[in-house]
Amino acid sequence: KCKLHMADQERSAVANIAEDPGVFKGLETGKTYWVLVEEDDEEARLSEERQKKFVERMNRDKEEDSKSAAAKDRLKGERLESCSCIEGNPCADQYCCKDWKNRFEVAKKNGWKGFS
Repeated sequence: KCKLHMADQERSAVANIAEDPGVFKGLETGKTYWVLVEEDDEEARLSEERQKKFVERMNRDKEEDSKSAAAKDRLKGERLESCSCIEGNPCADQYCCKDWKNRFEVAKKNGWKGFS
């Protein structure tokens, strides 16, 4: 919500040009005009609140992204594999295997053909 005013080169209001809100007649070709915007006080306040919330949300997202990046940095070098026996491939690492001693039998039950 706002009001528009037309101004000439000296930036003084131009009288009798605005017939309807937003419609300007009688302008001269080659002449420079300015449109002055008078914002509604309530709309300005609401706009500032929306902007403040947007900035807070962006800062919160940025903070979460940096926490996520820090978590990824902490995980570098750690093993994140899960037991592959249940997918038909015997595990190669006992620390991620659910049943290390029986890994070949578990893998066979899940489709492993054995050593060829």
